[in-house]
Amino acid sequence: MLVEDGHTIRTALRKSHVSRADLDEALRGTGSEADLSRVRQAYLERDGSISVVPRAGEARVLEVTVADNVQTVRISID
Repeated sequence: MLVEDGHTIRTALRKSHVSRADLDEALRGTGSEADLSRVRQAYLERDGSISVVPRAGEARVLEVTVADNVQTVRISID
């Protein structure tokens, strides 16, 4: 395991010879944009690939606007 609950396990990265850049590349491949806060777990697989398990069901605020005394909030639920 390389990441648990959004935090890297530095000793595991070091022992596996996986750089932060390698981890970021795997995260981008899943659409996480290298944002560890959106990762529940990441594993180094036997074939050298990195599997990423995203956090489920989190909502993100995309935009908040106020016009004519009306507040509009756009969210994304992943």
